[in-house]
Parts: sequence; structure tokens; C-alpha cells
Amino acid sequence: MVACKPSKPANKIESQDLTGPEYTSAFICPMHCKGSGSDHPGECPVCHMPLEKNENFKTDSIK
Repeated sequence: MVACKPSKPANKIESQDLTGPEYTSAFICPMHCKGSGSDHPGECPVCHMPLEKNENFKTDSIK
């Protein structure tokens, strides 16, 4: 006799790389498309959504 038990769901958490331009640029795609960040407003080259100002963007300006 064979019994089938449902397998336990894996508690696997994948880390997300937040260092690419889609996260670190002054303007970023709201969908965070790979390589979509820019220093200027415009549209995402991948999904064509308008880029948004990155509130977490920090400049190293000297005052």
C-alpha cells in the first residue's frame, strides 16, 4: 500500500539585489525593470512607464 502525503512548502527566501540602477538611480521605474534607472526623467526602456523620482536617491554634493 502506498500513501501520498502533501509535501511541506519550502520556506525558501530569495534575496533581492537592490544595488542595480533600477534601485539606485535618481529616477526609477515603478516596476523596477532591470537596468531601467536614469539620472533624468523619462520613460522606462523596458515597460515604457514614466520614471518616478527615487525618494531614496542620495547625491554626494558638496556645500
